[in-house]
Amino acid sequence: MRKPKNYIWAGSLSWTDMLNKNKQTDLIMDFITSEELQDKMESGTGFILLDVREPFEANISNFKHETTSIPYNKLGNEVENLEMDREYIVFCRSGATSKDACNMLKEAGFKNVKSLKGGINNWAKKIDPSLPQY
Repeated sequence: MRKPKNYIWAGSLSWTDMLNKNKQTDLIMDFITSEELQDKMESGTGFILLDVREPFEANISNFKHETTSIPYNKLGNEVENLEMDREYIVFCRSGATSKDACNMLKEAGFKNVKSLKGGINNWAKKIDPSLPQY
């Protein structure tokens, strides 16, 4: 991956170190595909589908399955209100923010969290084409 133009890094990690950190995170991150999520929904297995998008995004495109909505920028304040022993499948538009949210939950001690690979746009593409992609 190339360093983006006009990129200013003010952290203590170099650009290369940050990329390596993200690669390491990907190795320990649990993902679920749209097809696997569909199977899980159909099986009736209990889990929480956690939407970390902004509220306006849920108005654009959303699951027919019940979701819990906590925007990513508020998740840190809401972690203590979540049940640590439940399974969480976290989603966003494309999968990037949900991956960060899963890392946040894991750092807070949650054990059973998965990020929906490709987000709701991938779900719309592969499972439910009636949903708009944005």
